Amino acid sequence: MISTIPGREDFITYLDEYLARPDLADDMALIIVKINNLRRINMVFGYGRGNALLYEVYSRLKALVRDDDCVARVGDSEFGVMLPSVFNEGHVLLAINKVFRELEKPFYIDKDRISLYLSQGAAMLPRHARTAEALLQRADLALMKARSHKEPYKIFADDELAELALGWGLEDELDAAAENQELSLNYQPKIDMRSGRPYGVEALMRWNSPSRGFVSPDLFIAVAEESGRINELTWWVLNTALRESKQWPTTWGPLSVAVNASASMLHDREFVETVLSVLNIWGSENPLVIEVTESALMADQESSFHALQKLRDAGVRISIDDFGTGYSSLAYFKNIPANELKIDKSFVLNMLKDDADAHIVGTVIEMAHGFDLAVVAEGIEDQETFNTLAEMHCDFGQGFLMGRPMPQDGLLQWLAEYDPGCYIA
Repeated sequence: MISTIPGREDFITYLDEYLARPDLADDMALIIVKINNLRRINMVFGYGRGNALLYEVYSRLKALVRDDDCVARVGDSEFGVMLPSVFNEGHVLLAINKVFRELEKPFYIDKDRISLYLSQGAAMLPRHARTAEALLQRADLALMKARSHKEPYKIFADDELAELALGWGLEDELDAAAENQELSLNYQPKIDMRSGRPYGVEALMRWNSPSRGFVSPDLFIAVAEESGRINELTWWVLNTALRESKQWPTTWGPLSVAVNASASMLHDREFVETVLSVLNIWGSENPLVIEVTESALMADQESSFHALQKLRDAGVRISIDDFGTGYSSLAYFKNIPANELKIDKSFVLNMLKDDADAHIVGTVIEMAHGFDLAVVAEGIEDQETFNTLAEMHCDFGQGFLMGRPMPQDGLLQWLAEYDPGCYIA
């Protein structure tokens, strides 16, 4: 069945022929759609059903385009979709959303209900490339960026090629970074928006390489995830954050310390046991918060919920990060094993200028409270945004207004000098 689906070479040939047309005038775009949970689908349902699923995905994608346009399987779990007559990124976003809506509908293969977890990357011609091969490469790079940033989609940006080149060879250097004490943690405060008191911090990894200088977290974390090193680095963060938290003063009471867990860690069978063993080593004077993105949680809902519920039962707080950018649905709110949601900063940053973003923020706060979940707003950069969120009854805030990410010494100084009344009207 799968042999009837055009492949990567077929796709490139078709694009080359399309671009060679003498009457070609319009711009075009290319979207790569990745099924992130295909491997697990094959393991659970078998490769026969997995192949049947791929054909159904192809059929749905093909139905979204014109009869003479091309859809092809360009990788093991990836499809390429050609979009002719695209004039701007707005048109591309509309198409991306259309793909999400179509493929998020459940598939039924031999009566088995299968849901997909997707990422998409897109590039435009001639804006980003002038050949079929280059266009496909840039869409691939956008897809990689979307996955490393835990975003549902990404449109290629011109500076990403330079960033990719910069990251070449970074994998081997990462192996020695922790051993050579090149890694460190910064902490960004969170405050209670009713009392103004410090509530906790988020631990953020930083790397100062002797050969490269300061390496952007966006770059080295993406490399770590692509190369399979992210788990080891996250365990380093967890151990370091809990160890350093023992030095924090008790002026404001216990301060929660939040550590981000990647999708690969969340689906590791030893994830829960390892977190609890690290917690047992360092004690629990300051509550531990495990932050997972919404998209990672939904990649394998059943096993994710089970793991997080076990952690929550053991006293670990669970926070759903970047909420609103993935696949938000009321369907799983009633069962979500979490203590809090973090509203993605992309909504908070623009909420004073964009009524739609303000509505989304207000709706999330109201829904979360209806399910006994606290809400953290990240990206608070001015007092007016703080005041608006407080009026919406947001529980906790995080952002440059209250404090930028800072090393341990900076955090201790911030705690010593902090005035809880400075942001409260």
